[in-house]
This record gives sequence, structure tokens and C-alpha cells, in this order.
Amino acid sequence: MLVVEDEVGKVCGYCDIDGREGALNSGLPPRPYLSDLAVCSKMQRQGVATKLVESCEEICRSWGHSYLYLKVDKGNRAAFELYEKLGYTMLQPDFDEKNQMLLGKPLAKNTVSTEKIANEAEVLTAPYSE
Repeated sequence: MLVVEDEVGKVCGYCDIDGREGALNSGLPPRPYLSDLAVCSKMQRQGVATKLVESCEEICRSWGHSYLYLKVDKGNRAAFELYEKLGYTMLQPDFDEKNQMLLGKPLAKNTVSTEKIANEAEVLTAPYSE
């Protein structure tokens, strides 16, 4: 799980990556799979979600994967537009009974070291104000 904290340690965003094996037609999301992306309302539209997704992509590359998948609710236009801006495309418009679409993105070759990823993960902080 990746977590973004503000300067006082309060969680303001998080997401998870599932790297277990999974087939595209198994009824389960294929892997690696980005899930549970959330950003607190006061930090939305400030680049936190983008940084989380990009960090997940780097981690997947470091694991040797060339593709990343995720699901998004059909009614969540803001999330869909974010993913689209980041290069994700729709793979299955009716993925499951929860009215979700399956998106995916090919990942470029890994050019970042695992050490750099770990260092950046520690730096995932954002200003937070009440």
C-alpha cells in the first residue's frame, strides 16, 4: 500500500497494488492491479492522485511488469478523466456487475532503480491545511 501523508503525518491519500497472478478473463481484475485510490477532499486536484498512480507504475516496472490495470466506476467522470490523462484506455466497458470499467496502460521499460522508488515513496508528502 502506498500512503501520502502531510507534513504532520496525517494521511491524505493512499492506494494499493495487487501483483498476484490473474487472468484477463477470470472474472477478477488482471494483475498487476491498482486499487483503492483515495485522496482526502481538501487535497484533491493538487496532484496527489497523479503522484500515487505514477508511483504504482514505477513499482510495477520494478517488478518486471509491462502493463497496469485498474477499475473505475462508470459514473466517476473525474477519476476516468484522470486515468485517461495518464494514458489509461478502456479495455472492457462492462467489466463486472458493479457497473465498473476495466482500464489498462502499457508501461514503458523500467528506467528507474528500486532504490530511487523507495526514496521517492518516503518523500510522498503534501501540504495539508484545515
